[in-house]
Amino acid sequence: MPSARDLIAYALPVLQSLYLGAFFHLLPPRIASHFDAAGTPHSYAPRALTCVIVFITAADVALLRFVRSKPQFFNLPAPRNSPQRVAQEAATQNALTWISLEIALLFSFVLWAIVQEGLHSHAPLKLVYLPIAVACNVILALIHIWGVVKASGT
Repeated sequence: MPSARDLIAYALPVLQSLYLGAFFHLLPPRIASHFDAAGTPHSYAPRALTCVIVFITAADVALLRFVRSKPQFFNLPAPRNSPQRVAQEAATQNALTWISLEIALLFSFVLWAIVQEGLHSHAPLKLVYLPIAVACNVILALIHIWGVVKASGT
């Protein structure tokens, strides 16, 4: 049975597609694709770029789900079939679940910000918060990695 985190991560690309479908025809032919730290757009691309964000989100969720289902891919220090290995695999799978959700949420934010800028010709939420979101994802990933290391007893 998928966890609530899995269900949210699976739903995000679908929600992104619905959101994009509702507003795609309203976007100008060229939309902002890169912003400076103040949230001012300084690079533009065709509006089809927004579809790539949905694809990246879906690919991320699918890839991390696949990797989680194959513990033999994990390069863990404990011998296979040891109790320590079982704890390490569980911690790694938990970390990958969270990381998948965090990345999907980050790409959802990016899509929302780009569409909002395209609709309103200004960034409604200063994109200076994007580096903060990325930093939070990195910190959370490090916390999850620390959990795996802790489970390994090293």
